[in-house]
Amino acid sequence: MPAQLTRLREQPGRNIALPGSSRLAASLLGTGVIGELRLMVNPVNFGSGHPVLAAASRCGLGPAGIRRLDSGNVLLTYRTGA
Repeated sequence: MPAQLTRLREQPGRNIALPGSSRLAASLLGTGVIGELRLMVNPVNFGSGHPVLAAASRCGLGPAGIRRLDSGNVLLTYRTGA
């Protein structure tokens, strides 16, 4: 799959978004096809769950932005390759 995504990214057009699939995003982080990662933090505690990037291989993530939303959520943006 990373090879197909690389070819798709090289074509002209808009960005590719992958909403709501932390496991897929984590599996792609170490491949170099993800250039930016956005995490929406919702301040609700359910008491359980799984770490968002538990399956991710090590890669450099550098902070690129923080946006506070009126809802109380926070959008964290990171760039890969940091």
